[in-house]
Amino acid sequence: ATRDSYIELGIELVKLNMIDQALQSFKRANHIREDHLSLYNSASLYYKKSDYKTAILQLEKARKLKPDFVMTSILAGICYSRLNNIRAAEVNFINVLMTEPANRTALTALSILYHNQGRINESLNLVNRVTTLYRPGTNLIKLKSGLIKSSINGSRKEKEEGAKC
Repeated sequence: ATRDSYIELGIELVKLNMIDQALQSFKRANHIREDHLSLYNSASLYYKKSDYKTAILQLEKARKLKPDFVMTSILAGICYSRLNNIRAAEVNFINVLMTEPANRTALTALSILYHNQGRINESLNLVNRVTTLYRPGTNLIKLKSGLIKSSINGSRKEKEEGAKC
């Protein structure tokens, strides 16, 4: 079998949700010759299996082959955040935004990362960028209103704590 046939088989197996078999097919394709897309596809499958460390290893190989493929950095950022390596996640999302300042996925992921860290104002600034660049959907509007409420509540708490001193 050729490398392309292994890749095509892997894609079909993913459609059938046969993740382990798809991974084997992509591994065979990569054994013949590695390229950034087949490594990225393998990493995506490891991510689906919650094997974030192996996904990152595949993504780093893919990045070496094609450093400007932004999906590699986006998925790496998500994997690092799942592993609670917040700094590495942030660096990956920021790297995407340095080359593609309007990348909706990176803006949203970084906003969520900041929100989860309690960095509400930074999160809100990113959500505002997304809503300025794109027509906001219902979930984005809910996220924005939630961030605004968190920001207001945070300001109240700071004032109350300041008054207690």
